[in-house]
Parts: sequence; C-alpha cells; structure tokens
Amino acid sequence: MESEDEASNDDREIIPMNFDWHNRHSGSSLHQAIRHNNINQVKHLLARGRNPNTPDNRGWTPVHVTALKNEYGAALKLLISNEAYLDHVTHEGLTPLLIACKRGSWKIAKILLKNGCSIDKCALDGTSPLHAACMSKNTKSLELLLKMNHALDPLDADEMTPLFIAIRENNLEACKLLIEAGASLYARDTCGKLPLILACSVPNLELIQTIVQYLDGENCLRSQTSDGWTLLMVAAQFGNTTIAKYLLEAGADPNAVNHRYLALHLAAKCTDVDCLNLLLEKTSKDVIQEYCGSSTKGNESLIGFALSSNRPECLLALLTSGLSLEVLMCPVKLCRNVLDPYSYLISYCSSVPPSQKLSLLKIMIKHGLPLKTEFYQVSTQFGPVEAVFHLHCSHETVDTCLCIDYLKLVLENGADPDIVRNDSALPESFRMALRHRFNAALPLLFRYSNLVEPDDLLRVYFEWLLAPTYNFKEIEIKTIALIGNYCSNLSCSLAEFSKRVNCQHLAKIRDILLTRHSPHTLKHLCRAEVRKQIHRDTCTHPKTFRKHLHSIDAPPSVIFYLSYEEELAYVQLPSKVNSEIEGFIYSRCIALYSFYIEEESEDVLLPSVCEEDEPRLSGIVKPMS
Repeated sequence: MESEDEASNDDREIIPMNFDWHNRHSGSSLHQAIRHNNINQVKHLLARGRNPNTPDNRGWTPVHVTALKNEYGAALKLLISNEAYLDHVTHEGLTPLLIACKRGSWKIAKILLKNGCSIDKCALDGTSPLHAACMSKNTKSLELLLKMNHALDPLDADEMTPLFIAIRENNLEACKLLIEAGASLYARDTCGKLPLILACSVPNLELIQTIVQYLDGENCLRSQTSDGWTLLMVAAQFGNTTIAKYLLEAGADPNAVNHRYLALHLAAKCTDVDCLNLLLEKTSKDVIQEYCGSSTKGNESLIGFALSSNRPECLLALLTSGLSLEVLMCPVKLCRNVLDPYSYLISYCSSVPPSQKLSLLKIMIKHGLPLKTEFYQVSTQFGPVEAVFHLHCSHETVDTCLCIDYLKLVLENGADPDIVRNDSALPESFRMALRHRFNAALPLLFRYSNLVEPDDLLRVYFEWLLAPTYNFKEIEIKTIALIGNYCSNLSCSLAEFSKRVNCQHLAKIRDILLTRHSPHTLKHLCRAEVRKQIHRDTCTHPKTFRKHLHSIDAPPSVIFYLSYEEELAYVQLPSKVNSEIEGFIYSRCIALYSFYIEEESEDVLLPSVCEEDEPRLSGIVKPMS
C-alpha cells in the first residue's frame, strides 16, 4: 500500500527548469538586484555579507550579470570593492570580459581590464575576447583590447582569427581596425579559406576594397585556389551581384572551372537572378556548352541547380537565355541514377514544397523543355512518369501528395508511360502502379499508353497474384475491380487461371468480382474491339498507336471515348454527343456482327483477346518480379 507521502509526491506538478536569466527563480537576490540596476539594494545585500561570487544555475556570477549592459558599471564597482572574482567562467566557458565584449558593453570591459581581469581566457569553442569584440558593431571594446597589445590572430575551434569573425559579421569598422593593427590577411580557416574569399560571401563591396588595398592590388582578385575556387565563384554562390560586377571589371575569369563547376552553376541557385543574368552574359557560350552540356561525362546541370534550390526566377532566366537544348537537358547524376530535370525535380527535390513542384513543372513545360530524353538514354536513367511512382512510394499516406497531378501534367505533355526496364515487356510505370497499389494512376496510364491494354494488364496481374509465394492481402481486389471496369473479357481472364486448383486466392477473387461486376455494355465491348484493331494495324510500329487512334474517321467525342477519357462516359454526355457515339458504335457493331456470322462464330457479343493477339501479348504476360 502506498504511503500518503508517496501519493502526495505523485500528485505534485513537475515544473521544468528555466535557464533564462529573466527567470526570477534563477540566481540569488544579488543577481536580481543587479538586473534591476537597484544600486541601494546591491549595497544593502553586500553589507549583509552576501557572497559576490555565488553562481546561478548557468554558472553566472553577479559579475557576469553586470557585463550585459553599460548601465551596470556602478554595480560592478561595488562588487569589485567587495572582492568579487573577475575571471569566473560559466558552464559555457564565458568570462565577464567575453560577455562584455560580445554585447558591446565597452564601459564594463574597461572597468574589468583596469582591475586586472585576464585577457587570455577563451570560451569552450575557442572564442577569445578579441573574437567576441568583433561580433559587436560597437568597436570601442575592440579598441581597448588592441591598445593592450593583445595577440591579433588567436584561433577559435574553426581556426578562424578575429578578422574572419569581423568579416563574417559584416563589421567593416572592426576589419579596418584589425588590418591597420597588423592582423594577418593570409591566415586560413579549417577549410583553407583566406579572409578575402570569405569577404566575397558578404554583401559589402567596401569590405572587399579595404582588404584589396593591403594585398597585391587587383591581381589577387583573379587568383584561384588549389582546389579551383575563384572569388567570382564565391560571390556567385551567395548572389552578391555588386561584388561579382566588381570582380569581373577587375579581370576575374567567368570561364574558370572548379573541377565540376563554373561560377555560372553557383549563380543558378543563388537568391539574386541578376547575378545569374550577369554571368550568362559574361560566360563564353562555348565554355557553357563544354561544361554544362549533357554530352560530357561528369557535367553538372544548370537547371538542376535552380530546381534543387527552388529558384523559379533562375529557372525562367535559364530557359529564356538562348542556351542549347543539350545544356538545358543536361542530366543530374545521383549515385547510380541519371535523371532528366523533370525526374530530378519530382523524385529528389524534397526541399521544394509539392505545390511549388507543380509550378516549376509548368514553367519547364511552358518554355518547351522536352519530356522525352532520347538523346542521353542510359540503363540507369528513369523518366518523369517513373519518377512520380518513386515519389508516391514514400508519400502513400501523406495528405499533401500531389503525385496524380504530376502524373497527369507530364502525360498530357508527352511523357512516355511505356518505358521498359530490366528486360521486362511490361512498362515500368504499370509495374510500379500495381506493386504500390497506385490505382488512381491506372486510368491515366491506360489513356496515354501505346502498348498496354486493360486485358493485358489484368492477365499479368493474375500471374503475379496467383504465384505461390505471393502474400495476398485482399486489398488487391480494388485494383482488380478497377482494371476489370476497362476489360472486355474479365470472365475469360478468370477462366484462364481457373485450372490452378491449388491456388487458394482464386476462388476468393472470383466470388468477389462476380458479385460486384455486371456485364459490360455493347458500346464498351466495341471500344475494346476498335482498339484491338488499331493495335493490329500498328503492330510493326506500336508507338504510333495513339496517333492512329486519333486519326480515325470518327467524331471527336468518339475519339475521346476510345481514348479512355472517362469524364466523357456515356451517362455524362449531352444527348448530341451520345447520339454521335451511338451511331458510330452501331455501325461498328453491324460490321462485327457480319464478320462473326460469316465466320460462324458463336461469340458474337464477346470478342476475345486470346488467340489472334497472342503474338503481341506473348512478351507482356510474364510473372512480375
């Protein structure tokens, strides 16, 4: 049995610790008096014997608190007169001098230095007082330190000197003071960068000009590091157009290559499209063709850079710049995959929001970037249609998935759904739709495929489902039912596999389908027959199937119906359009009837796909891996 004390402990609320200095429970009453700049209270507490060196839960003593503001100078003097320790370090290794220099509390820093605090103690990350002073726009603390002949080039954990910090913080005055005092302009950080290189990443032209005055004039602006980087590349990477112009005027080479990149590549993903336009104008077209075209192994895609950074304005600038199609369609190489720009955007640019992907796709399509990429076909490439399925595999339960919108857009504009991989006769898009149960994609694939008919796909799916090793989950029934709505011989397909008496799934599939499906209409069956006839006519050039279908002598409404445009289904059509379909189908049925009577066929209304189409289907009907 629990004791009353244990029960009361269980009922107590757990209050999380708050390390913020505004927390009134953090620190002693002496800390609080200093924060409120209550000098009388500070005097009173010290007179009563309060310890001026007691730290709070962050390791801050009252002296650290005085370093936050210049107004706390009087309180600091009282603490010093009561033997306060001036070099106590917090849990982060911060001394009062470090805090004062970083916060620009130069009056506090002056008092601390005058009373003998250490100028050499650094924080845990190697930050020295000189580093900290460069983080403040108020340079008076820096001036105090420089007057004490402090070492000018101490290194922090990243091997950055105070000059690097001043440049990174865009602190021009601090840079001038350090350079005039003799700070090294040739020190390198852990990445091997010089201060001048770092300065090109900061949008401050005067900062660059100040450093150049103390170097070898403008010759240094045309230099290139051992790994190929130029100052122009750095400026382009950060979209510093003004600095890029200055460097180009000083003779910087826009055609210099960093093993893989031109400055143009880096500008393609920057935030300022003006920088990209500048380099498009200045970079030689021959150099762009050589290092950005798809024919050279290892080239980087300009379009890929713009897409990965979600820069629609840069993408538009590239598409309208007059670059060759080979440059615009340069593939993106990721591990073993070689991707065209569309496939890369759809399947790999995870930082781009789904709705923005749709906008970028529309921009590329609008400006004529082709969806078919025959001129760099390789075995490891997959196309835009397959990219949608790769994306959908990882987004099956995500509400914001726009995969069906991507698929519809690329198919409407010419993407090929019939690309075959791995020696399989079944196109990869259909295989992935079945494997990942992307049922919403199947009507679109039927509509735009030149090779696969619903009857074909159903037979392939049965081959897969009825394999002894297949783990049947009954969710496949929805897929079968959807395909069955398009088929002309659902019962024939079932009968074809009925001989497999040892298959435990077949009876379940047959029972469910027979209870859900009513016989197809004559119009539906004739559509299948018309499509079969066109397949026969185009058997030597199967990729021309849809072209032939759209060129037959029939009303547009009939063409749409034959193309599986289900939104033009019979029950939804205006009476005039219905009559067009009825007339066409009626004439087709008379022809079919006459044909079957002449052949003394017993199957007048149920045309089969089993015998005469066997050569076309023999390669398609294979067990799916």
